[in-house]
Amino acid sequence: MNASQQLSAQWQELRSQWAASARLRWGVWAVLLILVLYGMQLALDHVDLQRERIKTLDAELTRMRSLSGERAWADRAKEAEQLKIAMTTMAWNDNDLGLTEAALQDWLRNMASRLGLKTRDLTIVRVEAGKGQDPVAASALPAVPSGYAVLRARMSIELQRAPLMAFLGECTRSERAVVVERLALRMQGPVPMAEVDLRVLARNAKAGT
Repeated sequence: MNASQQLSAQWQELRSQWAASARLRWGVWAVLLILVLYGMQLALDHVDLQRERIKTLDAELTRMRSLSGERAWADRAKEAEQLKIAMTTMAWNDNDLGLTEAALQDWLRNMASRLGLKTRDLTIVRVEAGKGQDPVAASALPAVPSGYAVLRARMSIELQRAPLMAFLGECTRSERAVVVERLALRMQGPVPMAEVDLRVLARNAKAGT
């Protein structure tokens, strides 16, 4: 008898035993059921483990977000302090806004005169934090911080190119910040003119800081 015949005979014998023995059948089914239940238990344990890992990761993510928020507030506080220092350093700082307006007017006139420029007209407009103002003019200005005011100056100067460029350079280099907002050249008429709009930030002592 060759190997193939031996396997066939053994298979027939197992089939005969399976058909003849109810106890064998129940035993095999019981073993299979135990294996299935054991596999299900392992799968449930794996699911529980994954759930715990997700909970742990979620808690860590929440903690990191909280820390990130704390760092963001700390960074904002630092930026606000730096901005306050910058404004204090660069703002025009007098005891009264009227004195600041007079000081700005004198500074502009004296600077223009020293450089050989003739000022035809000079007007200064004040914009204070929280005060009503022309919506069109306000749209061209940044928000005025509390405790400060913005002074806008408009100068009409007889046009001389080299002295005018020197004047604009002096404005940008000033320790107390002077921002040049607009420069318009008026070539019509007997005398060419330059119209310059400037802006400064001034501390408003009455409003507090």
